[in-house]
Amino acid sequence: MTDGCPRRRRSTVCSWAAGLVLCAASAGAQPADLSLIDVVKHAGRGSSHAAISALLEAGADVNAAEPDGTTALHWAVQHDDQDVVQALIAAGAAVDTANRFGVTPLALAATNGSATMVDELLQAGASPDAPSPGGDTPLMLAARTGRADVVGLLLTASADVDATEQWKGQNALMWAAAEGHAEVITALAAAGTWVETRSWSDVSPLMFAVREGHADGVQALLAAGADVNAPGDGDTSPLGLAIINAHYGLAEMLLNAGADPNADDPRGSLLHALSWMRRPGAGRPPIPTGTLDSLELARALLDAGADTAQQIGWNETTEDGKPRSMREAMEVHRANPACASCHSQMDPLGFALENFDAIGRWRDRGESNLPIDASGLLPNGTRFDGPSGLRAELVKSPKQFMTTMTDKLFTYALGRGVESFDAPTIRAIVRDAERDEYRFASVVSGIVNSMPFQMRKAQ
Repeated sequence: MTDGCPRRRRSTVCSWAAGLVLCAASAGAQPADLSLIDVVKHAGRGSSHAAISALLEAGADVNAAEPDGTTALHWAVQHDDQDVVQALIAAGAAVDTANRFGVTPLALAATNGSATMVDELLQAGASPDAPSPGGDTPLMLAARTGRADVVGLLLTASADVDATEQWKGQNALMWAAAEGHAEVITALAAAGTWVETRSWSDVSPLMFAVREGHADGVQALLAAGADVNAPGDGDTSPLGLAIINAHYGLAEMLLNAGADPNADDPRGSLLHALSWMRRPGAGRPPIPTGTLDSLELARALLDAGADTAQQIGWNETTEDGKPRSMREAMEVHRANPACASCHSQMDPLGFALENFDAIGRWRDRGESNLPIDASGLLPNGTRFDGPSGLRAELVKSPKQFMTTMTDKLFTYALGRGVESFDAPTIRAIVRDAERDEYRFASVVSGIVNSMPFQMRKAQ
């Protein structure tokens, strides 16, 4: 800007946006020389319609995009500015344009739970089933927010209720169940979603709701016809899943709904699963009780006819009472196939670090007072010895290691767990970091400049 540009402070966002056009005019620039995206992006809600109209009339490209593919319509939707969205659509904005991360304006509106934005975009012809690269549809994203009004708009637009995302095979009902949104669960079931549908890891909507402890979601699914005894998730019943996650109130609810107290469980009996989760001295703190104390639940299981005969052990000592080494104890634990499925993957990493005690001091002998065996075998068959050997193997696969690290940093930065629709963003950050020799600063910069981070909202 030249010296002729007005420089007095603007008291509102609207006057700031309008001032951009006035500044350009006083400097001899054409309004079209300004970025329509910048005006919408930085002005936020309440952007000056006069400024935007001037830019559009001067020939600004309504579908111009930032380097990551984000358009002015994306930003207007993010700011929940209905007037600006209407103006951009009227000027020919493409409503189904996806940015580099596969996010369309409708997906963004559904994620934010904005019924106004969803309605505007659907009326303008946005596809209700346009998926992200991970397969998440707007209906799945809306189901996670719990906004039944948004879900209703998408169902009215004939959104596919059975669509599943690519990473876990979850559909909208599973997302709603995992978040405990009872009203959304009821709407999706009424729209024809099968309540016994399964994810690729054999988890039903009921199992999702039970695992997360959502009583309202469980009630809604049972009312919609979910089978209270249908096993899944490693052959665990819904009742068994409630017990091992210490959701004792839910366990009582399931018993009252007809759950079998003697259902098969990989841990033995359900009574044993209850005592195992509460038993002290197993290297873990007790899990807090829920609305029903564990003793009361044990009585409820017994009253319902629970079998007390099945037994399964966790042996931390030998037959003559001597303490086992950690490696020996884990070998006994892995003898149970249900335990081995996870421990065969993670135990070798733990063995490599066994020389460090609970506060990080180096030691040469373990709990059994025998020399520590810190060797391990990775899932790909590679053998290593100790922390230095593990490190040497990890650095042989820098991309895989950096992907995992980025995933964890992303979780910290966003204040939420990483979901399947975040995968394209994480891959892009890792690719950019690779060109910079995987420097940590490059990963941090990629996260900070990513769309999910910049568009996150305070809860």
